[in-house]
Amino acid sequence: MGSQTMVAKTLTDKMVRSGAELVRRLDDRGVRPDAAFWLYLPELDEWKLVLAEAKLSTQGPRAAYEEFQKALAQKPELESMSLDLVALAKPDAPLVRLLGSAIRTGEGISGIRFTNNVINGTVIEDAYIYRLVVPAEAQSAGASEEDGSQGETLPNTPVQQTTFGRC
Repeated sequence: MGSQTMVAKTLTDKMVRSGAELVRRLDDRGVRPDAAFWLYLPELDEWKLVLAEAKLSTQGPRAAYEEFQKALAQKPELESMSLDLVALAKPDAPLVRLLGSAIRTGEGISGIRFTNNVINGTVIEDAYIYRLVVPAEAQSAGASEEDGSQGETLPNTPVQQTTFGRC
């Protein structure tokens, strides 16, 4: 019998535990995400685990997803977590910078629920934040939100779609 992929309209305890464990496994592998959080995408009616890490963005998305796959393979209980649920972002991506302007967690793994909030005119319907350590250069570097560029994400990852039409 095959494993089922976790897909939920609500963020489940299993998703929260699996996300934290994936971040922990990545940390153990020396890939320490600067940002790691679940984000609810109302236009798709689904959750995505957004991970941002400077080294991963220079190595490209394939290398990043290979690291994620290796981390998932280390723990059988993470087997039900599909890479389809993971979205890669650069630390200077507008969404990461936006959340980082409101919340900083430190380098550990936190558990902050961020629901029905507005940051600089952008509605964040729901998020669960493990880590937001936005490097200083990411705060000022990269494209501005006004120019519409949003950093590199993989094709079919909705992080690009979440930018925030209400600025």
